[in-house]
Amino acid sequence: MEPPFAAGAGAAGSKTATYLCKGLPAARIAIGLSAFSAPGLFVRGLRLREVEDPAAVFITRMVGARDLLLGVGALAASREARRLWLALGLAADAADAAAAALALRGGAPKPGMVISLVAALGAVGLGAWALADR
Repeated sequence: MEPPFAAGAGAAGSKTATYLCKGLPAARIAIGLSAFSAPGLFVRGLRLREVEDPAAVFITRMVGARDLLLGVGALAASREARRLWLALGLAADAADAAAAALALRGGAPKPGMVISLVAALGAVGLGAWALADR
């Protein structure tokens, strides 16, 4: 019997990839919920300045909603569609890494951007691993 969260077929997928297919979306949901429901706390966790600007709160919640929906979509998708949802999450993480690198070049606070860059690159690596092990 094929694991319920495998993105690919049968024995081709490893247990690790199966766990990643559940764990990455679950982590995305947790990150999305925290960014959407508590944008100030989320931003402080990245060691950035506290969010007081209504536009910054909007952007943080928008990113949170994106991650929340990508996570829910991946967990709720059929086995065939799950691969697409995981690829979309990987693309979002790659875009986040590029945005963090550009922000570092533009003078954004270094600790928060390094945390963001490392987290995004880690998610890209895990997502690529899950998709390749199909």
